[in-house]
Amino acid sequence: MDQTAAQSQLEEMPEPFGYWRSCQQGEVLVGFGPRVLFRFDEQDVGMRNLAVVALTQAGAKGKEVAALFGLTAVHVSRLRRRAADGGSGALLPPR
Repeated sequence: MDQTAAQSQLEEMPEPFGYWRSCQQGEVLVGFGPRVLFRFDEQDVGMRNLAVVALTQAGAKGKEVAALFGLTAVHVSRLRRRAADGGSGALLPPR
C-alpha cells in the first residue's frame, strides 16, 4: 500500500473515543464515547470515589481521571490505595 492510500484510509477513520463527565440538575454522568458508565447524584462522594477507582482499574490513566473529576493525581492515588486496602467501604467519606 502506498503512502497516499494509507493516508486516505486514516482520514476516513472515526475519532477515538474519550472519557467525559457531565453534570446536569444535580446528577453526574460519566462515560466513554457514546456509553454512560456511571450515573450518580453530585453530592454522593462515595459513588464518585468508586467511579474514580473503577476507571483507573479499567485502564484509564490516573492523571486523566483526576482531570475528568477536577481532582489531583495524588488524591486519585490515595483513593486507589484506600480501595485496595479496605474495599469499597473505604471510599466513603468519614461520618
